Amino acid sequence: MSEQPSSLGSTWKKVAYALGAGVTVLAAASHVKAERDDRGCRLFDGRSSAVAAKPCASPVGLCTHGQLGGDFVGQYDFVATTLQSANDPSDPTEFVFTGHSVITASDGTMSSNDNGVIHISPGATTAPFATTILIVGGTGRFAGATGTFVDRGISDLITGGNSGAYIAQICRSER
Repeated sequence: MSEQPSSLGSTWKKVAYALGAGVTVLAAASHVKAERDDRGCRLFDGRSSAVAAKPCASPVGLCTHGQLGGDFVGQYDFVATTLQSANDPSDPTEFVFTGHSVITASDGTMSSNDNGVIHISPGATTAPFATTILIVGGTGRFAGATGTFVDRGISDLITGGNSGAYIAQICRSER
């Protein structure tokens, strides 16, 4: 039983390293998050929540439909394409996943390639996760958009939903 806190600490240490750059950027630029930088980029942060999406076209049975609140308001739909053990002997609860999302705002959509980590302990009903959402295209106001959302939180393994917090940078070319 004493190994679980150590494992959890190790888990969050890995997540912290992965998120460190994004958090540093957000902290350093939080006073300008509503303004564009010289590259046409804006920083955002807020909360996320999702429910299991049905029907689900995922080969691993994992789809969510969620809401983004805070600086960026919208919806997202995620479909996992892979979910597998990270094969870390020091942390058998660690799994990695990939997938695709569509993020919808009132004036356009963004498509993304997603990858992340989730820690699923035997018998647990919840699992911590962190995911990186790489924007690869868009429509409307987000045509040609690039950027990244980093979301971390807790998944409910019973309902398939989750809740978390995100930081994001969205870059749009000026037309």
